[in-house]
Amino acid sequence: MKKSSVFILFFLFQYFFTQQCGCAQNSELKEVISCKPQIFKNNAKIYWQYNCNSSWLTFQNKNIKKKIFSLDKDLIGLTTRLGYSNIKEYKNSFLAEYLVISGCCEPPEYILHNKTNAEIIGKLGSFLYQGKTKDHIPFILTLKSYTSILFTDLNTNKISTYHIKEGLLEKIMVQNNFLTTDDIFEEIQMKNNIILLKYKILNNKTRGFEKKSIKINIQNFYNHSI
Repeated sequence: MKKSSVFILFFLFQYFFTQQCGCAQNSELKEVISCKPQIFKNNAKIYWQYNCNSSWLTFQNKNIKKKIFSLDKDLIGLTTRLGYSNIKEYKNSFLAEYLVISGCCEPPEYILHNKTNAEIIGKLGSFLYQGKTKDHIPFILTLKSYTSILFTDLNTNKISTYHIKEGLLEKIMVQNNFLTTDDIFEEIQMKNNIILLKYKILNNKTRGFEKKSIKINIQNFYNHSI
């Protein structure tokens, strides 16, 4: 019985603390994939592992170890260029850039995870703007769909929605011959908690382009002054 317990403990130790990071048949992968862990302030960590059959992103703390994302054998060489990349830690969460394709022309998406258990808090859409409020609260503004912009407080993880007039963004893309939503807003500015997203659209009377903007007052997403 004692020997069995020791064996089980050894197995669990190996599972929790041993990283797989290599492929003898493809030594070039070590130039592509770094297995160095990114350690968070709560002592959780996130790191890549790989062998000859796949690569995978692992989240681990003292209680759990879980696979967040993986690529199969044919795509190992695209690790960090397809799927999860550029992970940044915040107060209670971590934000990951998710590359839908490798290369042109689809904008990456952003996924917010709980920093305690790696559960997904929200799939936020594509990047628009990132900054801090007047009270230095970090946030990210993302385009979730053609009719919604998300404002995410990166301290509390609260996600708020700003609704866009239906058909507006599609019209901007068609009139300007844009291929991706990355091009819709030619400039984004923030001052005194007001975000302006500027775009060009055809004037039906003059048939020329005119500049307009979407105005978002981020104070509206809070029940208190920020």
